[in-house]
Amino acid sequence: MRVLVVDDHRPLADALTAMLCGCGHIARAAYDGAEALRVAEDFQPQAIISDVNMPEMNGFEVAKAVAECIPGCRVLLMSIEPYHAFLQPKGSAKIVTKPVRLTELLEFLREGG
Repeated sequence: MRVLVVDDHRPLADALTAMLCGCGHIARAAYDGAEALRVAEDFQPQAIISDVNMPEMNGFEVAKAVAECIPGCRVLLMSIEPYHAFLQPKGSAKIVTKPVRLTELLEFLREGG
């Protein structure tokens, strides 16, 4: 599955991308919302795993923009704020609380595969 990982904390984005590649997925990283939209346009991901709390464009805004330009792309939003898990994002986005286990990410991808 083509997966775009979006997080302004580069080490986390790079680590998740490497782990997903190691599990057989084709993954790329973006380090902010604007970069995520540029990469998504070319990469056409089937799923996006994004941090919620990012400067300029947050994960909710990324999810909304992706839903408009890439129908069917699933979005998993990650947040350190437990209350975010109770919010209902637009489209096919799902919210989980950090730290997220790799098994949780793989299950999300399997559900959409």
